[in-house]
Amino acid sequence: MTLTSRNFCVTGATGFIGSRLVKYLINQGAFVTAIVRPSSTYEYLDDVKDKINFCVYDGDVSVLDDVFTQRNFHVTFHLAGACNDCVDDMLRSNIFFGTQLLVAMKNSDFDGVFVNTSTYWQYNEYGEYAPNTLYAASKKAFEDIVMYYVLYHQFKAINLVLYDVYGDGDRRGKLFSLLKNANDDSIIPMTLGEQIVNFIHVDDVVQAYVDVLEYAQINKYLTYFVGHEEYTLRDAVSLFEKIRARSFNLNWGAKEYPFHQIMKPVRGDSIPGWKATITLSDGLKRLAAYEQ
Repeated sequence: MTLTSRNFCVTGATGFIGSRLVKYLINQGAFVTAIVRPSSTYEYLDDVKDKINFCVYDGDVSVLDDVFTQRNFHVTFHLAGACNDCVDDMLRSNIFFGTQLLVAMKNSDFDGVFVNTSTYWQYNEYGEYAPNTLYAASKKAFEDIVMYYVLYHQFKAINLVLYDVYGDGDRRGKLFSLLKNANDDSIIPMTLGEQIVNFIHVDDVVQAYVDVLEYAQINKYLTYFVGHEEYTLRDAVSLFEKIRARSFNLNWGAKEYPFHQIMKPVRGDSIPGWKATITLSDGLKRLAAYEQ
């Protein structure tokens, strides 16, 4: 799909992954509307904020009805979600908001492509549905709602299952951010580090969101997995230490594995023709250079 002069709706645009997608679309000459909360912050979007049309969603579906009727979107990228200890917030974000989005799309006769975002936490290593958290279960619940709209309202929908996304500028407190900010005197308790993690650079993820659009079909809800290289946690940390020429003060085995720990992630079908190009080594070098 040609991106120039097309209208895109993006939820989760103020987050790490969503903001990178928004910037890519803008750089390609697309028009972007970001649906945000009243409480949203815009640090990730500071350099492109004036090029985005913002729609502030406060729980009122009529706000969504208006923006979908006015903008005639070609694609809706749904990246918004919540993973925290507040059950109400998580269910509102992962199920209720997404459902209102689908209702607004139906009310406006949306005939574009809907791209949803899910997590590998929904599966065991054999590909069976086995959510390891309420967050994962809520993401699957929303997928079922999407399927209803695909079957009975002729939606074109695609589901992208993301693995562990990393990259320069990430402020989410993930593994590599934790390590880079660690005090030399502090000891970080870790598990044994034997779990396998599938790392995928954020720029490869953005390309996946764009490349998958050509596979959208009416009355089809396609699912693709977006990942790249698998490392044990210990080996990934060792690689980061080598790149930064610094050893981290880690106490391996000081923590038990959480009850929901996935030791080996599922391997699913990837997008035809798409391939991640940034190795973990190269991605971590970018991250290290960005910090300096």
